[in-house]
Amino acid sequence: MTIINPKSIVGVTSITTPAGSDNQFTIHTTDTTERFRIDSTGTTKIVTGIVTSLSTTGDLTISDKIIHDGDTNTAIRFPSADTITAETGGSERFRIDSSGNVLIGTTTTGFAAYGDALTIENSNHVGLTLRTATNKDAAIYFADSSSGGGRYAGAINYNHSNNYLNFTTNESERLRITSDGIVLIGQTSA
Repeated sequence: MTIINPKSIVGVTSITTPAGSDNQFTIHTTDTTERFRIDSTGTTKIVTGIVTSLSTTGDLTISDKIIHDGDTNTAIRFPSADTITAETGGSERFRIDSSGNVLIGTTTTGFAAYGDALTIENSNHVGLTLRTATNKDAAIYFADSSSGGGRYAGAINYNHSNNYLNFTTNESERLRITSDGIVLIGQTSA
């Protein structure tokens, strides 16, 4: 072990360079505690302390999870190959699996045979809210991937301005439920 100017850096008792079989670079504080290490493979380890920011020009490798400081049951995890999860309160809430499926409240797709890309599960009631600005429409669109960026084929739409729900197929309105509960089929007025 070689000591390099130990008194030139305040609070550091030693900086060591590779010697013999250890083949590592380390920095120790005045209480002789190792605080920083670069090993023979180039792996860098901050042993103890606070890192206020971290910047890398290459990949940043994490073996399992990123934990929120002071809230250790909140994390972004990589539990298996090609899978990302988010946890709150120590429980998994959100997952993107290796097939690209988005799973909320569950770890398995609902009807995999139908290619469910989004599955939402809850032990109680479950809902999906589409919230818009005042008097803007909220809709679920159905489209295919034909040339030109896709073709709109159908939709379920709520028109907030006029308070009605309508269903379309082949890009045309087929059914409307008015704010008074009147059901209109093939027409837009009673």
